[in-house]
Amino acid sequence: MSRARRFSVFALPLDRAASVAYLLGAVVPLGALAWVATRRLHPTTADVHANWFILALGLIGALSLLAFFVLRRAAHDALRKVARENASLGRLLAASRSLAAATEEHEVMRLAAEAAAAVTFARNGFIVARNRAGELGVRERVGPEGDHPLRSVALIESAENALITLRPAMRAVGAEGGGGIVAAVPCSMGGRLAGVLAVWQPEADELEPSELDTLATLGSLTTIALRNSDLRDAERNFFTHATNLLVATLDLYLGDRVDHSRRVAGLANQIAHALELSDARRERMHFAALLHDIGMLRVRREHVDDLEMIRRHAELGDEMLRPIRVWEDLAPLVRHHHEWFDGRGYPDGLAGESIPLESRIIAVAEAYDAMTSDKSYKEAIPIEEAIDRIRRASGSQFDPVVVDAFVESRRESEAI
Repeated sequence: MSRARRFSVFALPLDRAASVAYLLGAVVPLGALAWVATRRLHPTTADVHANWFILALGLIGALSLLAFFVLRRAAHDALRKVARENASLGRLLAASRSLAAATEEHEVMRLAAEAAAAVTFARNGFIVARNRAGELGVRERVGPEGDHPLRSVALIESAENALITLRPAMRAVGAEGGGGIVAAVPCSMGGRLAGVLAVWQPEADELEPSELDTLATLGSLTTIALRNSDLRDAERNFFTHATNLLVATLDLYLGDRVDHSRRVAGLANQIAHALELSDARRERMHFAALLHDIGMLRVRREHVDDLEMIRRHAELGDEMLRPIRVWEDLAPLVRHHHEWFDGRGYPDGLAGESIPLESRIIAVAEAYDAMTSDKSYKEAIPIEEAIDRIRRASGSQFDPVVVDAFVESRRESEAI
C-alpha cells in the first residue's frame, strides 16, 4: 500500500463510511439549500443576500467539516482502545489456559512473566518474590532488556509497596534507566512465598486502568496456578513415597523376591522407551510395574504355594488400588498384567489390543525377571535362554510388538 493510500481519508472502511455519511448528511443538503435559496431570493436584493448566504453556508460547511474530523479522530482513538483491550483480553485468556495446564512451579512463573508483558504490551515481565529470609528478588524475567540499577530500584520499590498494601503499585523509572514505569500486582507464590507480578513499560507514563486491572487478574490466575502446582507436587511426593513404602512392605512379605518389582519397573521402562511411549504413559506404567504384585499382600503366607490363590493376586491388587484416587489409574494395568495375547490368561481372558499396552509390557518384563532371578525354589536360567523363551511365546503369551521392543532394549542394554 502506497504512502498516499495509507493516509487517505478513504483508506479504511470506517473512513469510507464516515465520508459517505458526511457527504450525504452535510454537503449535499447544504448544496441543495444554497441552490434553492439563490433561486428564491428577490432580484433586487439577490446579490447582497446571496453573498451573505453563501458566506454563512461556507462557515457552516467548515464547522461541519471540522466536526467530521474531530469525530473521526475520536472514533479512531476509541476503536484503537477497544482493539487493544480485546487483544489484551485474548492474551489473558490464552495465558489462563497455559497456566491451568502448567504442572511445575518454574513453568508457571515463566508463563506468568511472559503473559504479564503480553497483556500490558510491556517490554519486560517479572516475578519478584520474597524468599524465606524476607528479601525481595527477581525469580523470573522475560524480555530483551538487561538489568539497570534505576529499574531495579523502581521494581523492588513497586513490589514492596504492592506487598504492603496488597494493591497494584507503580513507580516511575528515571530517564537514565530507560524511562517509563514499573507496575506490580501482588500474588502468592504457591502459598510459601509472598511475591508480585511486575512489568516495565518504557514508553508509558503509567498503565491504563484497564491494563492494570488485567494485570491484577493475571496475578490472581498466577496465584491459583502456583497453588495448584504446589498441590500437584505434594501429591507426587505422597504418591512416590507411598508407592515405595508399599513395595518395601511387599519385599519383606515375600522374602525371596526382594527388588523384583523395581527390576520389573526398570525393564518395563526400557521397553516403553523402545516403543516411544509418551512421558505420561511411561510414568503411569512405571508405578503400575512397581505395584503389579501388590495383591500378594492379601494372600496368606500359608497359601503362597496354592496356585489358585496366587492367580487371584492380580484381581486383589486391582481391588486394593481402585478405591484410592492417586492409584485408581494404575488398577487396570495391575489387573491385566497376567492376560495372554491369545486370550488364555487371567483374570478376564482378554486378548490382543483389549489388554492395556502397559500391562502387555509389564507381562514381558516380569516373565524375564522371574526367569533370570534366583528364588528359594529354583535357580535362575541364562539370559539368552530367557530371551529365547520369550521369543517363542511371542503371539501366544506375549504381544509380538512388545517382544520385539524387549529384544531391542536388551540388545541396547548389553551393548552399553
